[in-house]
Amino acid sequence: MRYPKCVVLGGGGFLGSHVCRSLFRIGSTVRSFGRGLPLHKIEGVEYILGDFTDESSVANAIAGFDVVYHLIHATTPATANVEMVGDVQRSVMSTIKLLDACVSLGIKRVIFVSSGGTVYGTNVNIPLKEDQPTSPISAYGANKVTIENYLRVFYQIHGLQYYIARVSNPFGPLQTGSKNQGLIPTVAKSIINGDPINIFGDGSNVRDYIFVDDLIQFFEKLIGYESNERVFNVGGGQGKSILEIVHAVERRLGKPADLKFLPARPFDVPSNVLCIERAKQEVGWSPETDFDHALDLTVDWIKENH
Repeated sequence: MRYPKCVVLGGGGFLGSHVCRSLFRIGSTVRSFGRGLPLHKIEGVEYILGDFTDESSVANAIAGFDVVYHLIHATTPATANVEMVGDVQRSVMSTIKLLDACVSLGIKRVIFVSSGGTVYGTNVNIPLKEDQPTSPISAYGANKVTIENYLRVFYQIHGLQYYIARVSNPFGPLQTGSKNQGLIPTVAKSIINGDPINIFGDGSNVRDYIFVDDLIQFFEKLIGYESNERVFNVGGGQGKSILEIVHAVERRLGKPADLKFLPARPFDVPSNVLCIERAKQEVGWSPETDFDHALDLTVDWIKENH
């Protein structure tokens, strides 16, 4: 079997590093594109530094490849609301230019990492299914939905193949908690360093967590997937509250957290758990790693590398 040549936009970050490693391991030619040096450089993967807003740099990076993994977003869920115009320009507009380049250069498919945690908004129908309305209450979620819609437009007009992974909250080794993104590494580092941890609201907000190795297996299976379904929830399929996560990390570190409770934020939904039946039925994927074991591996890595 000839594996497609893949470009990973945002390949130097936490998730991108794992994607690059898995694609290279199964036999793909892999190129990573991003602004900074990779967190974890992988022998055999080509690294190109460039800015996603520079359309010529992006076009040069994807030329001659088959599949584009689009992992880049200019902001985080917490910062997008204060950078709304900039986020549209850097994330949405730059993605439209990317899709134009994909059409011109004959890219075979785009795999877009969307946000299962923000695109559905405040929805009482838990677990959340892919065919439920997208009603984001944050700028980050709104821009992810907009990009999803442009992927559909480019498919209808140009036939550009695409798949959307609405990912919940990934965690695992290599996640550093930079920009306060990723609850588990943020909590672990704060406990180790004796820093206070900000809890917005009462800590009862529920989120869906997926271990990075399980997420990567989904991406591997998606390479050969051919069917009409385009959107997939990819999560652990079960919810845990913020305080549950904090206490679980406390137990593993043997040290209490210094919690600082702050007013709830208007863009945080109370509960978000993804239904993953479509991924199970269509792609033949389901998460395999026990959450407690995955958390052990993650906290051990943070202790060794923080």
